[in-house]
Amino acid sequence: MKNNVSINISAQDQLDISAAITTLNTKLKPHLMAMTDEERIGNVRLGDKSVAFVQKAGIYGKQFSTQMPAYIDLAAFQTDIDMVKLFDDYLANIAALKRGLEDTLILGGNEAMEAANMVYAALKLANQNQIPGSQEAVNDMKARYAKRGKTTAITATTTNTQ
Repeated sequence: MKNNVSINISAQDQLDISAAITTLNTKLKPHLMAMTDEERIGNVRLGDKSVAFVQKAGIYGKQFSTQMPAYIDLAAFQTDIDMVKLFDDYLANIAALKRGLEDTLILGGNEAMEAANMVYAALKLANQNQIPGSQEAVNDMKARYAKRGKTTAITATTTNTQ
């Protein structure tokens, strides 16, 4: 069995990470908006080209401010431009972090499931050899495979390790 993921985060680091996440939530939530799925569909999502267009419009809006109609609030427009840049940067950093967390969770979960299947197979063997207490352990664990018909943990283990 491969063991590519062996991560032990110290208790202090866990506390620091949780505190940092709490800080992010505390600092960002007052500035975040919520939309329904329907509202999300009805709004433009800016890609790289659109962000560049918006930034150019901000520059030209300032440069030609005397030519802009009164209903265009250039200060509010600049605030929106600044927020888009800032939140886009935040989102890029968080997305990269999220991907790393997901990948690590998938790999670690896969290794844990392989080991769990091996433990289950060993317990089934122990139960066949009438080791006291093994029947209860097998009964407790077999619920994981109850809806899979004849598929067993041994088959799953064999498949995962090939």
